[in-house]
Amino acid sequence: MHSIIAYKNGAFSKIGDTEFTPLIRFGIIDFLNPNEQEIKTFLDKIGFEVKDLNTILTKVEIPSIVHREEFLHLIYGTPIKKDRQIGTSPLSILLIKGYIILIHKDEVKSLSDLLSEIQVDISRISKLNISNIIYQIMADINDDFVSVVDSLGNEIESIEERLVKYHNETDVRRVYTLRKTLLYFKSVLRHNNVVVSMIMREDSVKQFIKENGNYNILYNGISQLIGLVDFYREMLTEVMQIYEGALANRLNEIMKYFGAVAALFLWPATVANIYGQNFKVIPFADHPFGFYIMLLIMMLGSILMYFYFKRKKWL
Repeated sequence: MHSIIAYKNGAFSKIGDTEFTPLIRFGIIDFLNPNEQEIKTFLDKIGFEVKDLNTILTKVEIPSIVHREEFLHLIYGTPIKKDRQIGTSPLSILLIKGYIILIHKDEVKSLSDLLSEIQVDISRISKLNISNIIYQIMADINDDFVSVVDSLGNEIESIEERLVKYHNETDVRRVYTLRKTLLYFKSVLRHNNVVVSMIMREDSVKQFIKENGNYNILYNGISQLIGLVDFYREMLTEVMQIYEGALANRLNEIMKYFGAVAALFLWPATVANIYGQNFKVIPFADHPFGFYIMLLIMMLGSILMYFYFKRKKWL
């Protein structure tokens, strides 16, 4: 599936395959989960030799840059949300002969929104050229990352409160999932920053992205976001430490309670054990109420221990 957004008569507009001709010198082609033949057919239309097709269709998901004499291939990480599952997915950006070719297997909301908006209001791009369009795509994706990380931060705070109160196993599993997600995010964001850094510094990249003054803002924004991801990962570690501490305290309280209850039965058991020995002379052995007297002694001992434990707040 793909869409062609061509620039003609001073505006961007979506056109069909039959309307696309080599006379259109500037356009954005967005491929969503395409097959090899679909991409090859389009590259043939613009007169691009497909000898490097394997490089373009690489399954590598780590953000990176590949530049050749005739094209520039960027891989940039994007956040993806599916059925409450959060992850990352690569976006391939191919710059060939004035065309921006976007290839991705998952829907990228910020990208779809941008492509829709520029067809209505071209001022969405500060200055109309390839450099600024690529910058805006990357900046919007980074804004998506910020939004997702902020929502994860809010979730972490609510999980922290619930774990301390209720010790829910579901929340514990969610904490481990979030830690893994944030680890993936940090890795992708670090590689995204490397891509932005190469755009700013590599002379070979400047052949395709000539204006890179804005990219320093993007680089700093990604660096700050990496710091925020680290903060939330540390927060999750602290959440687990709080949970484990609360769990240990709860276990201690339970063991203290059981110990106190067992001690209440210890005194009667000791008295009964002594009177179970085969001594010739035992107090109250011949007394007509000896049995009841010993029961009373056992009960009084247990009652005194009970009030002592209550005073100590062990029960």
